[in-house]
Amino acid sequence: MGFLKIGSLNVQGGLHQKLLLPEVIDLIKRFDVFIVLETWLIGNTDISLEGYEYFRSDRKKNKKAKRGSGGVCVFIKKHIFRGVHKLNSLNDDCLWLVFKKNFFNIVNDIFLACCYIPPSNSKCHGNNNVDMLDILQDEISCHSCKGDVMIMGDLNCRVGNKIEQWVDVIESPGPLAGIELDHISVPMRFNQDSKSNSYGSKLLTIMNESLVMLVNGRTPGDMLGNLTFHGYRGSSSIDLCITNRNIYNSIQYFKVLDNPWYSDHSPIALSLRVGDIICHKDRQSCNLSSLPTKYKWDVWGKKCFREYFKSEAILGKLASIQGNTSHYSGNDAVEQLSDLIISVANKCLSKCKTKSKKQGNLNKWHRDSDVSNSRKTFQKLRYIFRNDQSNITKRQEFLAAKRKYANHVKIFKSQLKLKELNKLVNIEKDNPKLFWKQIKRMIGGAQWERTNIEPNDWLSHFTNLLSNKVNGDISFQDYVNNCLPVIERFTSYSDCMDASFNINELNVSIKRLKNGK
Repeated sequence: MGFLKIGSLNVQGGLHQKLLLPEVIDLIKRFDVFIVLETWLIGNTDISLEGYEYFRSDRKKNKKAKRGSGGVCVFIKKHIFRGVHKLNSLNDDCLWLVFKKNFFNIVNDIFLACCYIPPSNSKCHGNNNVDMLDILQDEISCHSCKGDVMIMGDLNCRVGNKIEQWVDVIESPGPLAGIELDHISVPMRFNQDSKSNSYGSKLLTIMNESLVMLVNGRTPGDMLGNLTFHGYRGSSSIDLCITNRNIYNSIQYFKVLDNPWYSDHSPIALSLRVGDIICHKDRQSCNLSSLPTKYKWDVWGKKCFREYFKSEAILGKLASIQGNTSHYSGNDAVEQLSDLIISVANKCLSKCKTKSKKQGNLNKWHRDSDVSNSRKTFQKLRYIFRNDQSNITKRQEFLAAKRKYANHVKIFKSQLKLKELNKLVNIEKDNPKLFWKQIKRMIGGAQWERTNIEPNDWLSHFTNLLSNKVNGDISFQDYVNNCLPVIERFTSYSDCMDASFNINELNVSIKRLKNGK
């Protein structure tokens, strides 16, 4: 029996920048599959994470927009990536994945919808003129006949304490881990968010028609229905997980994790029981041999080592190895000689103590006093607010501390970047080697792409390219050749073309440049 850990978080944009944060990397690496919503990525933005492959769906960028919006990205560990396939969806903010039953040793294929539905007042609804919940319902009905269906993400649906009409509710919400539930009997659902909206009512209708149920508030780990979003206007439960009855019986736990400082949403986590995956066994069977012991090779050690090798016992063993070379293979003789050298070294040389490399604090800004103090305050108030999420005063204090911590991190990173740029200016001419080393470190140690094309091939290609004459319209070329001498006679044209650029023209041109240029 194995477990598949799935997580989800709305990062509220800037995924390519937030992937540099150690907190985000540590969070993703706790899961086998992690869903990131509102990535704001566009087509030419590349991302990567060590040990993970990913599927992504980017929302089409509006021509007038200065940045991307929406979007979904799902990180999947490499050793299970070949057991997961991507399916097409009519919604750019929804990504369907299918977990193959043969790979995960389960009864049916699992169809997972990684979904983000914008709020009802979002402008994207007016642009599409399509109800995203209707699309979701159609796709659920399409995939439910092929296997088990699960929906996970930020749906912006507030369902309150309403329950599905097609399920039988067990009155006692005690711990149910390990208890085999009836096919339609589930525990009573609790929710600290008592309000509902139009999206929530429509979602309940979809769940009743599609025979799926909410996991929030009725599963071990979240029996109280914890809140998943905390903003200045209030808190709510809008990050949801919906499954059919087969997947619900396979859930080990469902949790709402602590609210991070870089998002108003809290991550949600799910552990699903699956069969033993073959590649897990293969990885565990590969036992690597331990590293060889290191010895201190000082003056006294050299002298002692030589004296031991001059002793009659060691010389006798060397003679026996040398005399029996005809009976041994080369590898056996080398192995016996190595064992003899190591045994002598263990007797006369002192061993070097192996120090475990402790991973340093990756967050450089935590060393700053202001950032460190604001971080401690944020963590303290988050713990207080987690125990009493209905207290408005504590929520305001927690959100203010989170905003202060985020601002301190932003200020420190900008100061650190400015310091590194000043360092580059100073060492550009004096120490070019250190200059390029600093450049590579700033871009994350990326390796420069190399090409296997030979220099002669480059030369011949561009030589042929430049030698080819343009087959243009001959009459137009004659017209240009005849008109140029006439135009050059007019001083108005020549003065305008020969004039130098002034500061006002440069400022106007700079303002017309796109962002980031």
